[in-house]
Amino acid sequence: MKSKVEKHQYLLENGWWCHYNPDCWFETSKDNLRVEGSKMVGFRPEVEGTTLEEAYLICSNLNQNNNEKNRRL
Repeated sequence: MKSKVEKHQYLLENGWWCHYNPDCWFETSKDNLRVEGSKMVGFRPEVEGTTLEEAYLICSNLNQNNNEKNRRL
């Protein structure tokens, strides 16, 4: 079983980021962040965030599925 620190690092290394609080995660590929003038805009609302545990499960399952697809090729 991985610690919270290990899960946090795994998510950061696999295209996720946290915002608002340490238990509010977002998948980078679904973001529309951009800079307008001198302000960063496009943050999704906190209610759309995923907990650390849920994000880790989603990310690790996606990576496992991708690895299995690559092995079949």
